[in-house]
Amino acid sequence: MGFSSNSETAGATTTNTSTSRTFSTGPLENAANNRSTSVIAKVLNNGTGQVKAEVSVFRLNGKKKLITRDSVTLAPGSSDFLSVNLNRNVLQFEVEIKITGRSALLGVFGKTAGGNLNPTHRVLNSEFTRVIRRKSSRTR
Repeated sequence: MGFSSNSETAGATTTNTSTSRTFSTGPLENAANNRSTSVIAKVLNNGTGQVKAEVSVFRLNGKKKLITRDSVTLAPGSSDFLSVNLNRNVLQFEVEIKITGRSALLGVFGKTAGGNLNPTHRVLNSEFTRVIRRKSSRTR
């Protein structure tokens, strides 16, 4: 787990004051014979400023439960990935990626036990759903 150790931008600090946006794969079924044993979240910064990415992977069997969360800051023109093992009891999962900055492209890819990409769990940039969380208002 954790972002790849060969990241060109390890230790970089975020200077971009852009607002954050969160994107989701939506729920992904993983109970078939060709199940993914790991999932890879890839972030590419195509912009001229830094981008911070926070990746969260959730198990969805019943109540939504966080498996892992990790973040990285990417310099312009760089990319990085997070690889997460999915144990046998992860029958459904979701990946959320929170981006602070501009011009980030996202991808999520499942891998089988044999190390092959699983087309069932391939989510390309245009297929992500934007997550909008509203602040709850309490009345007295």
